[in-house]
Amino acid sequence: MDPLLFAVAGQVVFKASTEPQSYEVQAVPAQPLFLGYPHGPKTAEFVPNGRQTRSQLATFDGQIEGTIQTSADAWTMSSTSKALASTFGGAVTPGDDAVYDREGDWLLVFSAKGVSLRKVPGGYRVVTTGGKVQVKLYENYYRDHLGYFLWDKKKPLWTKPVMGWCSWMAHLQDVTEQHMADASAFFSKHLKAYGYDTVQMDDGYQRVPQMDSTGYKTTEPVADLWTKANSKFPSGLQSLAQKIKNDGMTPGIWVGLYLPLSPSVPRYVNGPDGQPLRGPWVNYAVDGMDDQALQAGYLDTFKTLKHQGWDYIKVDTLRHVLYDNYRKTPGYFQAKNESMETAYRRMLSKIKDVWGKDVYLLACWGTIPELAGIPDGCRIGEDVGPDVASMRRTAKYIAQFHYLNNVVWHNDPDYMCLRVGVDQARAWASLIALTGCQTMVSDPLDTYTEE
Repeated sequence: MDPLLFAVAGQVVFKASTEPQSYEVQAVPAQPLFLGYPHGPKTAEFVPNGRQTRSQLATFDGQIEGTIQTSADAWTMSSTSKALASTFGGAVTPGDDAVYDREGDWLLVFSAKGVSLRKVPGGYRVVTTGGKVQVKLYENYYRDHLGYFLWDKKKPLWTKPVMGWCSWMAHLQDVTEQHMADASAFFSKHLKAYGYDTVQMDDGYQRVPQMDSTGYKTTEPVADLWTKANSKFPSGLQSLAQKIKNDGMTPGIWVGLYLPLSPSVPRYVNGPDGQPLRGPWVNYAVDGMDDQALQAGYLDTFKTLKHQGWDYIKVDTLRHVLYDNYRKTPGYFQAKNESMETAYRRMLSKIKDVWGKDVYLLACWGTIPELAGIPDGCRIGEDVGPDVASMRRTAKYIAQFHYLNNVVWHNDPDYMCLRVGVDQARAWASLIALTGCQTMVSDPLDTYTEE
């Protein structure tokens, strides 16, 4: 057998220096992504029909060496370490035994007693020691092996740090215009120089309830319920966004994709009885393939908020649109000869189009593989609070989903609540900083001290 060429889509990845003892191509049915959240399904419950994982496996009897040919968007990693590692630049961590190429979405793993990798022009140089070597090439690693089947890897990643203050755990739904103005002034004066340049208003400004025992109905256009705020914001949302900008900060806003019944929305996703399907947390939803319903249900809201000057958008209840609406009525999509995943992706794509590439869009909540490649960031974990248990949950989800960070999107483990003890606050902040995640805090301003 001649020295082996590992290739993906006709592109040579690695040429072995010696003949392999054996070589095989492995193809097995793909599996849905494991999620493991305490609420909702334990897996993503989605695998495209006929999707398989494909790998190339070769075994060598002795030392091998050669150059791994990569794009500029590639890095090394360990396939065996239980420690969480973040790599910046072209650094190679001692003990790394694999190379991932994001542009090609392939992973090449060397299993041997000793593996040495170093950066060279055009890729990495590998030398193994210690006898028998196995080399395995995983094709379409994130899309097929990890379960992000619809990931559009061509979308550029968000390159700037995302740091700031969120109103939610500071004030919950009691947030007011004055709270937001005070937070903007405080962070502009004290913390903007350290990168905290975003002030994001969360749930509490809108005039539409999320949970209503009777199913909320209104005669108003849906967009008005979000863009014409409640009485706690007497100056209006446009004035508040401008005030935040005047402080040199980025104004951010939260919107939940839960809908009331409104005559402004021509059609909703229907249940088996032919009536609009109502589900927990989402209330009602519209079909992402229905342009008129999408416009009235969601897009008019986002267009108005953008016009008002908001430059950071957090889109919530996305998980519930999928699991508590779309997935509950598969017959609706089958009757229209539509894929619910295509409709779901199109819904968020159209929302992202409203904001454009220069506005950060955070998808919330939970890792949602069906949306991979559309949002700039994703809330990977549950809500947190001002307690050590929340810090531990944050660490759990960072460890579980760190492989997504700055590969598929920017990970948001949720805000930090720093009104825990000083040592705990420092540990929490260090965890977020060292893993390169989105960095937001959510505390009443009077809890912050010089320390």
